[in-house]
Amino acid sequence: MKIGKVPIYRFPGIAFSAFISKLKFLQTFGSACIIPWATYNYASGYRTFEFLLSVYGAAILAPITLFAFSRSFNRMIGVISMNESKEYIRVGYLSFYGTRKNAIIPIDDIMPLSDVVSTMEKYPKVLQLKRFSK
Repeated sequence: MKIGKVPIYRFPGIAFSAFISKLKFLQTFGSACIIPWATYNYASGYRTFEFLLSVYGAAILAPITLFAFSRSFNRMIGVISMNESKEYIRVGYLSFYGTRKNAIIPIDDIMPLSDVVSTMEKYPKVLQLKRFSK
């Protein structure tokens, strides 16, 4: 059985979303490296206390911001495709690490869009892929 032969939907910004999801690890590593350097410079008298606070603030705020973006990117669907017999769909989405994960879902388990749209009040422009089983 081949899953995902017929493309239905592809989100063009998924590559950028994967890049941002992977960037959080580089940013966290950079923050872990710059904090000891800034602390040493402050303790040696080369930098001011305001400089130390700004480095600490940036080093803490940047990974938190990237983590929040990454969590929202994990909820986006990058690709939806269907097998030729129209029994299953493959949903591709981003993992926490920025790599693609696939979920194979039977068509009978997907809620019709008419039911999903009627329950959406908060974000009417965003469609949700809902399942009966979960």
